[in-house]
Amino acid sequence: MERRQSERRLVFVRRHRLVRSTGHAMAGPARGQCLRVPRCALGRRGQSHGVGRMETGTGMTTQTPVPFLTPEEKWHFELQGYLLLHGAVPEADLAEMRPVLDGWLTADEKDIPAPLKRGRQEPNKTHIGHIHYGHEVFQRLNMNPVIIRVVAGLTWGCPRLMHCVFTHMVKGPEELRFHRDDDGVKVTHGFRNPNNDFQVADGEIYCSHLATWVALADVPPGTGFCLVPGSHKSTIPEPEGLPVGHHPPLSITIPMKAGDVVIFSTRLLHNASPWTQDYPRLNIFQRYVFSWFFDLPHLYPLEEHRGKLSDDMYELEKMTRDEKQVVKRVRERLAGA
Repeated sequence: MERRQSERRLVFVRRHRLVRSTGHAMAGPARGQCLRVPRCALGRRGQSHGVGRMETGTGMTTQTPVPFLTPEEKWHFELQGYLLLHGAVPEADLAEMRPVLDGWLTADEKDIPAPLKRGRQEPNKTHIGHIHYGHEVFQRLNMNPVIIRVVAGLTWGCPRLMHCVFTHMVKGPEELRFHRDDDGVKVTHGFRNPNNDFQVADGEIYCSHLATWVALADVPPGTGFCLVPGSHKSTIPEPEGLPVGHHPPLSITIPMKAGDVVIFSTRLLHNASPWTQDYPRLNIFQRYVFSWFFDLPHLYPLEEHRGKLSDDMYELEKMTRDEKQVVKRVRERLAGA
């Protein structure tokens, strides 16, 4: 008896544009793009909130495409492992962040509000973790619709914030090595790590662990964030102790203006290139993971500090199958544009 095949509906999506608070617009998929819908999640009312499908209790399949990414963005991310978003952070938010961060950098340890943690990485780097628990402007950054659009498009519409830290770095001697982020879950090289997975099928991308590099100060060529393009797909171990440096085409740095954001797969070999400027390097790292199954005891939310977060920020940190409000707002903007 022949195996019964499930119906697959081809849907055509119109071109959409997401206008962000800075006044710029972001394009969605081209008009008439044919989109097959892989397995994903359903929202509270049965709509799919990633580009996906899921069988219902009746045996039927609900399919509704959500075109978060353009074909060009998919092509670039699949090829290189990262995307650069220009002007993603509004200038007003940048201006609000700087004095808050300066205060935390110079404050006595006892005056830094919990649960923020300030640490020193010698010889020239200072970190402050959990900053969005200390000020609302960093919650806005974590829920920034320009960032969420891309993160949602790479996580089947199901992102979860798991990490947010500020870094202050000054010029100085430093020997750095490329690394990947796996949150401590190690697998034999060549196997797909479920906590740091990257797959492409049927014209769609699934990336279970993403990071951002948010520039709060200008980053000139030859310094700042450094990466090995395409290394997120490598199945051959990299040379041991591969040094960080600006050596195109093997490794590159990405020039950025304050407010620009790099979003990348954490399977990508990356690190900070030695800082060469007389002013400090200021950036924020965010990490987002696939919301459904990725959970470890140290991840957000920090329940004892729940009262310091907005409801939407708290929801973005939680592991849930429901469509999150920050994703819903972006999806509805795209659908209505």
